[in-house]
Amino acid sequence: MSDFIQTAANVAVLASLIFVALQVRMGVEMLRDAAVRNHLEKTQSISRLLAENAQLADVWSRGSKGGLASLGDGERVQFVNFCTFMFRTMEELHMQHTRGKMDNALYISNITIFRDVHQLRGAAEAWQVRRHLFTPEFQSFYESYVTSGEAKPLYDLPPSANA
Repeated sequence: MSDFIQTAANVAVLASLIFVALQVRMGVEMLRDAAVRNHLEKTQSISRLLAENAQLADVWSRGSKGGLASLGDGERVQFVNFCTFMFRTMEELHMQHTRGKMDNALYISNITIFRDVHQLRGAAEAWQVRRHLFTPEFQSFYESYVTSGEAKPLYDLPPSANA
């Protein structure tokens, strides 16, 4: 009889461990899903800010083309801070991806825009102004990433589409 009780106790312990393992796995999946949703909201908020704020869109357009020197003092503050928000979003996205909390395909599709953004004069200048605020790992990643591959136009049709 004691062998039966011991076996039943072992089965119960094993079942409890399996249940805990499944709960942990579900918790990790929920955290990953929350990280993905959070980053999608952040990356979408960048475009939304420009789409919903004509004044910011104008500053972004002029600063992107003409660089920081083309903006007044207040506009330069707004432009550099907007760029810092984009860079910080990218740094967080990159950090979550390196920790395995971000789907690779989704990560690539969201981070690709930063190569296109960096080709804009003002964004490249804003990076030089604020790069020291980011981790050395991210600085290295960002600078190698934005110079690799081919950047695409953000607001104009590619040259081949105009022909």
